[in-house]
Amino acid sequence: MKMLLVILTVSSSILFSQNNSLFIPKDIQKAIDYETRSNNGEPGKNYWQNKSEYKIDAEVFTDSSILVGEETIKYYNNSPDTLDRIVIRLYQDIAKPGATRDRYVSSKYLGEGLIINRIIVDNDTLDISNESRDIISGSTNMIVTLEQPLAPNKISSINVKWQFKIPKIWKIRMGNYGEGNFFI
Repeated sequence: MKMLLVILTVSSSILFSQNNSLFIPKDIQKAIDYETRSNNGEPGKNYWQNKSEYKIDAEVFTDSSILVGEETIKYYNNSPDTLDRIVIRLYQDIAKPGATRDRYVSSKYLGEGLIINRIIVDNDTLDISNESRDIISGSTNMIVTLEQPLAPNKISSINVKWQFKIPKIWKIRMGNYGEGNFFI
């Protein structure tokens, strides 16, 4: 009888000492506390997402294998924060020496990457020289410091003029395959 009582006591203490909730990482708990996420992982009532709309005009010069373009980006700040910079992805800079890549690429495929000729943000033309503090480029990201910070629930207009030398046959994302056949 004593043995049965000991077994029941130990069994019940083990059973009730178990934590029934899952571990929640700090960053997830913070999102739950701010109500940007709910306990079940769905967006919370304070969830937001910035968005952008693009209008791109581009032309391929087949004789020189150069892609020239101009785009206007409408950037919507739906966050509760005032933004002092915007990150623009320069995916074609994967063909630039020193860019972060997940595989080896022969130097014969590398070039200058995307050349930015002009950036205008809300009618302010930015300094695009290498010494500029307005723009910082690294790998495939370009960080643009805004002259006028973008307030919550406001829209910014960004105009970028650029050009890019399309590499010869390249198995990563793009290439000039000859006879007017390009993959961009």
